[in-house]
Amino acid sequence: MLWWDANQKRICKTYGMSLSEAQTVTPLRPLELGGVTISYPSNRDAAVPKGLAIRLELMVILDSLAVTDREHAYFVQIDGSGAIDYHGIDLVLEKLLHDQTSPQIVLGKRPNDSPDWFMGHAERKAIELFEKFLIEERFRNTVDEEFGGSLPDAQAGCWGLRLDTLRKLSLTAGGYELELDIITSALELLEHGLLGKRRWLLQEIYRMGRVSVEVEAVAATHSS
Repeated sequence: MLWWDANQKRICKTYGMSLSEAQTVTPLRPLELGGVTISYPSNRDAAVPKGLAIRLELMVILDSLAVTDREHAYFVQIDGSGAIDYHGIDLVLEKLLHDQTSPQIVLGKRPNDSPDWFMGHAERKAIELFEKFLIEERFRNTVDEEFGGSLPDAQAGCWGLRLDTLRKLSLTAGGYELELDIITSALELLEHGLLGKRRWLLQEIYRMGRVSVEVEAVAATHSS
């Protein structure tokens, strides 16, 4: 929140938003949805997992917007663990708003040769690479045609999307697998030709805390 307080005006000016349009999501705040208040437990041991918390927040945000406004509204998520520099928000917004191909989904990417992947947790990296392998095999034709045989990183903890894309994504993840849920849902749409052609968009490596991250678009609005 301190980073946002210091950068909110700059971001609004850069991306053409008013201060009232640029809002942050406060973790575990009470949510108002259609006259119903959703409150989180105060006991941290009973905390709501990441995937469910974000899906609830997205539901509330969508409920507050007219359907016609969702095409011009964006949601950016960045983990607050300190592993990723918050300036990653700028990288994601730059792709979403200013890239000529108008991507619908943008993912942060940890380069494979980065020594800081998972902050030294080799076993976690092995598990996530195996998960990536399974997804690539399930969607092999789409991955070969649209991504050159290998998927972008899906679990960097820094991503964004255009809110109207949510009407197409069948997100059901309750926990930290939310990022995998996003990319597999997008792959299902690509497989059936419902998300347009993916464009290869790769930004130069940006140092985000201890993790080197690139920004990559998963899907674009228009067919190439």
